[in-house]
Amino acid sequence: MVYKGHDTIHRTMCAKSEVSVESSMIRAIAPDVAVAVATIKVGPLTIPSGQEIPELKTRESFILVKHGATWKIAHFQNTTVDPEAEQNVPVTWDASGFWPGNNPQ
Repeated sequence: MVYKGHDTIHRTMCAKSEVSVESSMIRAIAPDVAVAVATIKVGPLTIPSGQEIPELKTRESFILVKHGATWKIAHFQNTTVDPEAEQNVPVTWDASGFWPGNNPQ
């Protein structure tokens, strides 16, 4: 089902749109398991209704599992980045993974 949906999107409304990777990060969370996060720019594009969508930015998250010599996507999630929210200063996390000043050690 996921393959068919993406195949349709990429053959139709996204067939002529530009896609670029702005940034990416991969982190191992267990042997043969990793998390990847990519920030992607897409568009502009025209959806089937004829509405034109300007360029947008998405943040895509993947859970990857290694089977033999091949990495497989076990889970995928895609979120549109809100340009106004993106202007806020990001939180700087400490090495513990807790908010700065809230480490319960």
